[in-house]
Amino acid sequence: MPPKTGADLPPLVFDGLPALVDSLAKAGCTHVRFHSPGQLYLLRHTGMHTCGSFRLNVWNSDALHWWYDRGADLVTLSPEVSLGGLRTLARSGMPGGAVVYGHLPLMLTERCVLHGLPRRKDNDRKALFPCGGLGGRMTGAGLHCGGTSGDPCRCTGTLTDRLGSRFPVLARDGVSVICNGQPLWMGDKMDTLPPLTHRVFLFTIETADEIRQVIRDTALGAARAGKRLK
Repeated sequence: MPPKTGADLPPLVFDGLPALVDSLAKAGCTHVRFHSPGQLYLLRHTGMHTCGSFRLNVWNSDALHWWYDRGADLVTLSPEVSLGGLRTLARSGMPGGAVVYGHLPLMLTERCVLHGLPRRKDNDRKALFPCGGLGGRMTGAGLHCGGTSGDPCRCTGTLTDRLGSRFPVLARDGVSVICNGQPLWMGDKMDTLPPLTHRVFLFTIETADEIRQVIRDTALGAARAGKRLK
């Protein structure tokens, strides 16, 4: 059986999406996660397996029908759907998938909010240097971080509110994603979940060791700090 290769389309795309989808298909990609009707439209004739993300904001069986009728293979339900809602959908014969772990995105901004902020070097806690983020959307060859390297912007930072809560910020190619500082965690409640088509582990700021620990804790049903579906 050939190996499965997956890709996650950008949640916000200004141009170049048809070319990106075409390049994934030509590269042998087998599974793609999409975030909008337009992305599914481009994917459904490529032969790649499609999975709608939680960004589709699917709450009920009518919405699930809509996406399945338009060619989606899998659809992830909104993380705001309660356990009771998941059970209702399963009883109706229209289950979807659910996020069981992850720092959920709270806000998506076109402007790189980290632009110009001081940042510490990984190997020198005393030295500071500008993030070098885009500070806004750019196109073509000018899309890079720092002005000279030519590499895509891949900055990471943290916002802290007046109550001291910390929110991870991921700046990617001129777009910033502000995430919830407290992850969703259902690894110790897997036996309470109704039948699902799939389960999503949304890894964003985790290290490789932290990812392995989440997987181990899920297998063991271990308790961890985090929000839970109710």
